[in-house]
Formats: sequence, structure tokens, C-alpha cells
Amino acid sequence: MTTMVLGGLWHGAAWNFILWGAYHGLLLIIHRRWCRLFDARWPQDKNGVPRIGNPWLTPIRMTVFFVFTCYGWMLFRAVSVDQVGRFTASLFGWSFGTVDVMRRPTLSAIAGLLLLVFMDVWQVFDGSPRFVSRWPSICVGILYGILIFLIAMGASNEPVQFIYFQF
Repeated sequence: MTTMVLGGLWHGAAWNFILWGAYHGLLLIIHRRWCRLFDARWPQDKNGVPRIGNPWLTPIRMTVFFVFTCYGWMLFRAVSVDQVGRFTASLFGWSFGTVDVMRRPTLSAIAGLLLLVFMDVWQVFDGSPRFVSRWPSICVGILYGILIFLIAMGASNEPVQFIYFQF
């Protein structure tokens, strides 16, 4: 918790950065407790690789923590508590037309996210984090090619302000 709060403070001496650090620190504490409670029940596989957990509950758990983590990143970019409230309300459909303009994710971001979710689910059901190493070389090459293509497709020529310009 202390490391995350200090990490938030390192990004800037503003309430949103400190709140971001505290939020993610608390989320890490909850995640570690959750893992100790549930993953201790799942032994290692025959190669000594720790099992990821129940293959049916793990994708649900990953999704839940991913959503909470993404919500926390909104705290990092918010400029006011009011904006956090409006963004949160819009997530539940209560925006009443008062939400700031948010950009829609690009097609490459959506496709990349779907590919990564597919890979995570495959890893869970395979039971080994090294499952890709057993694929034929051509399949690994195609996977990396697709990922590189999606990254290149998502790259933009639009100028972006450097996030630490005031640091």
C-alpha cells in the first residue's frame, strides 16, 4: 500500500495521483488475499508449475479485477472529484448528458484486447503459462505478426501531449 501511494505521489502532488495510488494499493491487497484464499487449494501440475486455479472461476476473477483496475486508471486522469462522479455515473448509464467527451476505443484496441483475452482463457484451461512454447513455430510467428500489426494499426500520427510535461 505504501509503495503504491508513494508511486502516486511520484506522479504528482495532486489529490488524484495520491487517490490513484491508494486505490491500486488497496486493490493489490484484496487481490493477494483473494489469491491466498482460493489458489492455495490448487496444487502444482506434474511439471511443478503452480496451477492458476479453478479453470472456471479464474476467467471471472481476472475480468473482475481487470474492470476494477481500469476504473482506478480513471482516477489517474481525472481533473476533479466531480469528473470522477460523472464518469462513474456514465458507466452505469446515469450520465444525463453531463459527461465529458470520451473517445471510443479503436478497432485495433478492441481486436488486440479480444486476442489477449483469448490467450488468457487458453492459458487458464491449459494450466501452464508456457503453453505458447508448445505451438508450432508458424503459429507463434502468426500470433506475433498479428500483435505487431494491431500495434502498428493502432499507432496514430496525432500529436499527444507528454504525460509528464509538468513534472
